[in-house]
Amino acid sequence: MSDWLMRKNCALTPAQTMASYGAASVLVLGVASMFVALGHWPVLPFALGELLLMGAILLRYCRHARDFERVSVRDGVLMVQVRDGEHLVEWQAMAALVRFEPYEPSGLIVMHYGGRTFEVGRHLPWPQRPAFAESLRRACRAGLAGPSATMDTFAHRYR
Repeated sequence: MSDWLMRKNCALTPAQTMASYGAASVLVLGVASMFVALGHWPVLPFALGELLLMGAILLRYCRHARDFERVSVRDGVLMVQVRDGEHLVEWQAMAALVRFEPYEPSGLIVMHYGGRTFEVGRHLPWPQRPAFAESLRRACRAGLAGPSATMDTFAHRYR
């Protein structure tokens, strides 16, 4: 049994990010309100625009902070789960029948099975991808289909 979990390298959780955004908003609005009190009204629209833009960027960050790829080979079955934002894609294949494209530097690991193509390694630093690709190839070659595996159990599933 081989199992790999690759996650995005995010320094802050979504809750910590939103708390930081709240603190920055209080600070920016405090400074802007002091300028407004002194009669410099044009500062307020720029401060609000800054907060709106920063909020949009941080919202995108929070949506993708929990992205991951899980790849495992168990009982002759290659299972891949990829979470991208709110989308979860699950892919299963008979490990011994998966074909790998030759690895290209700084590229993703490309696999073919039954006319379908799947890529993994998005969250892995590119210098570590060749070693991961080789480990995955070895695990798939070693995995022979178990007695309970049939062709009907291997399909694309989208949530």
